[in-house]
Amino acid sequence: MVVVRGVNVYPSAVEEIVRSDGGVAEYRVTISRNDALAEMSVEVEPNDSGDNALG
Repeated sequence: MVVVRGVNVYPSAVEEIVRSDGGVAEYRVTISRNDALAEMSVEVEPNDSGDNALG
C-alpha cells in the first residue's frame, strides 16, 4: 500500500482497474514525491488487437 495525497492506494486495486478494460497489454505505475505530497502516474501500453484504437 502507498499513500498518495492522503489516499491509500493498493497495487492490486490499480491493476484491477487498468486491466478491467481488456485493452491494456502492460502498464507501469510511478510514484514520485513533490515536496510533501506523493504523486502517482499510470502509463499503459495498448493491446495490438486494435479494438480500442485511439484516433
